[in-house]
Amino acid sequence: ENILLLDNVQDPGNVGTILRTAHSFGIDCIYMSKGCADIYNPKTIQSSQGALFYIPVIQTDLVEEIKKLQERNIEVYATALHDKHKDLQDIKPSKKYAILVGNEGQGVRKELIDLSDHIVKIEMETFESLNVAIATSICMYTFKYAKR
Repeated sequence: ENILLLDNVQDPGNVGTILRTAHSFGIDCIYMSKGCADIYNPKTIQSSQGALFYIPVIQTDLVEEIKKLQERNIEVYATALHDKHKDLQDIKPSKKYAILVGNEGQGVRKELIDLSDHIVKIEMETFESLNVAIATSICMYTFKYAKR
């Protein structure tokens, strides 16, 4: 089972794009914090291109959800600019994983990073960060096709 966790992603266009890409890369379920944009916002619906009708989306407390995932042996990979990160290209995900992405301005909350099994950073040459929908897409692609 492959999961996506969204922590306070506020832009409806980003949420819709993430839903669309998640469906394209075989994500089984998306868990969203209560601070995320509404999946029924017209902009979210439009940018999801209908993907929201094919993938379960559950609004929940991510702290509790991460603990439940870990009890089921699903490793959680937080995306963050953190001194203990691993480069995305070096990740060898297990068959069951959860990718945690964060808010457009603040990223993933520290309490969620601290709960995660791994911290991942996308290696880049110029900028420090990317749009959350773009970064999430790169991570999902890499996790789906990573050499195990």
